[in-house]
Amino acid sequence: MDLLITGVTEPQGFVTRVLRNDEGEFSTLSQDLPGLLFSSGAWGDYDADGDLDILVSGADLSPFILEGRRMILRNDGGHFVLADDIGEGAVGSGRWGGAVGWGDFTNSGGLDLDLLVWGESAVRILRNRKQEGGERPSIPVDLEVKVEGSTAMLSWSEPQSSELPGTYNLRVGTAPLGVDLVSPMADPVTGMRYISRRGNTGSGTAWTLKGLEPGRYYWSVQALNNAYTASQFSEERVFVVGSEVLAAATATVEIVPSSVVFTKLGETIRRRATAKRANGVIIEHALIVWETADAAVAEVDKQSDGSVVVTAVGSGSTEVIATAGAVSARATVRAPKLVVPPPPPVGPPLTEREALTALYNATGDPDWVNNTKWLSDRPLGEWHGVHTNNEGRIIGLQLESNGLSGALPPEIRFFTELTWLSVVDNSQLTGPIPPEIGYLTALQSVTLVFNNLSGSIPREIGNLTNITLLLIASSLSGPIPAEIGNLAALQFLGLYSNRLSGPVPLEIGNLTALKVLNLSGSGMTGPLPNELLNLQLTTFNWGRTHDDLCMPATDAFAQWAEQIAELQGPWCNRLDHDILQAIYELAGGDGWTNQSGWPDDPVLSNRYGISTNASHQVVAIDLSSNELAGQLTHDLTRLVDLRVLKIGGNPELTGRIPYTFPSFSDLQEFRYAGTGLCVPQGNFVRNWLSTVPVHEGTGADCPPSEDREVLVQLYEAWSERIRPVKYIINEGTYSLN
Repeated sequence: MDLLITGVTEPQGFVTRVLRNDEGEFSTLSQDLPGLLFSSGAWGDYDADGDLDILVSGADLSPFILEGRRMILRNDGGHFVLADDIGEGAVGSGRWGGAVGWGDFTNSGGLDLDLLVWGESAVRILRNRKQEGGERPSIPVDLEVKVEGSTAMLSWSEPQSSELPGTYNLRVGTAPLGVDLVSPMADPVTGMRYISRRGNTGSGTAWTLKGLEPGRYYWSVQALNNAYTASQFSEERVFVVGSEVLAAATATVEIVPSSVVFTKLGETIRRRATAKRANGVIIEHALIVWETADAAVAEVDKQSDGSVVVTAVGSGSTEVIATAGAVSARATVRAPKLVVPPPPPVGPPLTEREALTALYNATGDPDWVNNTKWLSDRPLGEWHGVHTNNEGRIIGLQLESNGLSGALPPEIRFFTELTWLSVVDNSQLTGPIPPEIGYLTALQSVTLVFNNLSGSIPREIGNLTNITLLLIASSLSGPIPAEIGNLAALQFLGLYSNRLSGPVPLEIGNLTALKVLNLSGSGMTGPLPNELLNLQLTTFNWGRTHDDLCMPATDAFAQWAEQIAELQGPWCNRLDHDILQAIYELAGGDGWTNQSGWPDDPVLSNRYGISTNASHQVVAIDLSSNELAGQLTHDLTRLVDLRVLKIGGNPELTGRIPYTFPSFSDLQEFRYAGTGLCVPQGNFVRNWLSTVPVHEGTGADCPPSEDREVLVQLYEAWSERIRPVKYIINEGTYSLN
């Protein structure tokens, strides 16, 4: 960059000089240029020949008075020629000094003159007739970026044309077309400059940004010639510093592959997750948070490249979870089976008679309802509830509604020939299921229901590989142990009416002989695992509507459920299902042009106009021009993941926009043009509409509400806990005491 100097260097020594920059070494141009007093100067290519010309404004001493003078020194190949002497006629007599600058007040693409002069104050704009328009420079090419830590190094190449080099103008923002980080003082769409000056990066073709916060950055660059005419901006490019934090627009997260199977403890496997927007576009460098559902089975270690290393540390199954923003994905993890041995015996071996005596003493003895022949010397088969085989060995215990209290003792381990155990309806029977049950490998049926047992299901239950019926409904807590997947012969499993926690273990999918499964009221939470699809059930009950255990609303589960004769339980998107049902009923669903999938398909994305996220919750509704007729339900706001609502082109859809709609805090698009919908009076709904990024309405205001309608709206708003009481009341002459 060369320098222009104009002014006074010594008494009556007026100069205008050009200092040429040769790689940082400045030398004075040998040519003598006219000098002025009280002067200022500016570079600019006023004749659009590619060379920088000089504009100087000041005063000339002639001989005893100061006279204003403005000069344009045209650059002809490095030699400056006086091209125009803009003097008295342009700005008036006696006006001298001041400041001068180039501008383009006509938006012609050429350089006009802005003059601020004094003597007698005056401001003048002089139009440049030599340069009206002209071709715009070519757009820079080969945009590249290199990111190292918090530093980004941007570069580009000169346009591939015969134009003389000019300067470049950089734009960088934190949003598409943004200018909040580096402003170009130009329109990022058209490239039109707001000021006429050199580009903000000078003539260089690289720029470095330091100290950037983690996130996504958008940038482009334009070229300027020496007349300050600008090209359009290059195609926008994006770079990411650190890890990008996802916005609410993230729709899905995928882990590929979606399962991890270990063959030995200590083994490691790497997995990656991909975050996508609603349109399926992958979000590069997305911030993924990894975690494990059970650190006793698998540990996770996030790597610098965003992947995760999963390590098997224990037996069983769990899930690794990848979360981006508010959206998660899960991958199943299976570690090697580990048969948990029963606890080592304590004390000397007991006979079955001695073990029965220990059971009697531990569970209430004389308080039993029926203790016939217990503790007698009669054969064990004559004791109430005891069943023996031909050899006198105990094969069954049936102690139902018998007033047992206390806890089941560890001595049950000595009933090694026991094939069925039924302890039912003993409300005073407490304590845990003893882990010694794992010794009873001959068991084929266990019924422990309507007692008051506590604790967790022992892992040792996985040793009962001959069992075909297992019913436990006794207020147990904790997760279901993964070892339950070892019960390959199991046909009937009931874990209802408990206080269990966590998800259904994936190992239940190993129970391929299972026909009846009852998990109603079990206390477990979350969606049912895909491994259940391996089972051919005839009866399945997984809960009531208010239970937290639910069936994923996918095509696979819907098809699987159709094969089950007796089925009861909620779908994971049951609330969304109910709200869509209300839309269908209130907006005349029977008369819609396209009713595909409505109103019963449990897979909501199979319904016309409905889009869902990875959790199968509704994120978009597009029922435009579908002959909707009626009104909107105020329950729409309970679709907490809804981002797009398009219902335009339905003229028979009428009424007020519900007062509940301002609770749509994350709605991104709302289109209802071409309907009979109107905006309620007052500012409550109107102010909310102004915050929706994409809003296309009818522009119609609602008339004041009738008394009954106001009360209905007030009730709806109150029931939704929005409570815009004053806004509704303001429509009429009402007040609250």
